[in-house]
Amino acid sequence: MKKNHFFAFMFAAVTMAVMVGCDKEPIPDESEPDANLPKVLLAGNDLVGTQATGAVSWEDGTKSSLSTSVDDYATSVFGYGNDTYYVGQKDGKPVVWKNGVAQFLSQSSGRANDIFVSNGKVYIVGRINSEATLWVDGTQQALEDKYYEEHPWVTPSNEAYGVTVANGKVYIVGTGRVPCLWVDGECQLLSDLAGSARDVAVDGSTVYVVGELLTEDCPLEGIHIPVLWTNGTVQDLTPANEAKLPGAATGVCVNNHTPYISLYRGKGADYYVYTTYGYIYQNGTLRQLDCTYANDVAVKDGEVYVVGSKINSTYNQYPVLFKNNAVQSIGSSSTPANIHGIYLR
Repeated sequence: MKKNHFFAFMFAAVTMAVMVGCDKEPIPDESEPDANLPKVLLAGNDLVGTQATGAVSWEDGTKSSLSTSVDDYATSVFGYGNDTYYVGQKDGKPVVWKNGVAQFLSQSSGRANDIFVSNGKVYIVGRINSEATLWVDGTQQALEDKYYEEHPWVTPSNEAYGVTVANGKVYIVGTGRVPCLWVDGECQLLSDLAGSARDVAVDGSTVYVVGELLTEDCPLEGIHIPVLWTNGTVQDLTPANEAKLPGAATGVCVNNHTPYISLYRGKGADYYVYTTYGYIYQNGTLRQLDCTYANDVAVKDGEVYVVGSKINSTYNQYPVLFKNNAVQSIGSSSTPANIHGIYLR
């Protein structure tokens, strides 16, 4: 999924970007959180052009700075009890901000991409240098990639992007050369085609993974399209009557046994004439949103939230938040920025 630079983008008819967004269903806590805590938590970064200029959060629309260095960003957020966790990159290193205080996960180069808290244990995934990594309460564990075991002549390089805990198991998704799913550390390759797994959600015995995958039936090489894996079976999320154009599914959550998926994809006649839009996918229906990239999705009490960004005619990128497909006002939305993750208390 990721390019080496988190915010790199190239321009066709409109920019193509690669982001990560991973929200998870809240896990019941043994202690009820303070009723006055913010309910809608967003993780992201400010921008100058395409470059991140500081990690930021929005809590019920109020924007705050987590860090101010170039290339700092927050990728995901989780609330547990009275504690709020943001993860991302600071000074080129993986970091978690707990209640606003930064804690480096490593002094090596890397980043944290997603977080999940279950029964008081904090699970964070990302990478150290070029190695997919899991941290459990700060203890670092490398994730072995079956692809490189089967292809020992290939230089290993992989990354973990999403994590959830369900049924007493830890589910992690990411990529090396192909999309990967780790269940309690055991690697499963989701395809033999190039691509990436971006996010994961579990509903009973059903495991949903979303991401992007190289399409074999496109006349152009290197086209990655948004896909959903349900218990390992892949589904192309491109509408049947439309051209297969670049895109990715970025986030998934489950509510009342229904998966909700955020994604972006090109829409147009062909690879040379298209525009990128964000979408929400639900019950087999793909709904276009008024944005360029949809990066994450969350559902609570029947309300569907999607976050992402919109690029204007001068290629400035602005944060967007949708509730039930309607644009919501957030603080400082006129300042270039991007939102990568959402959590609902």
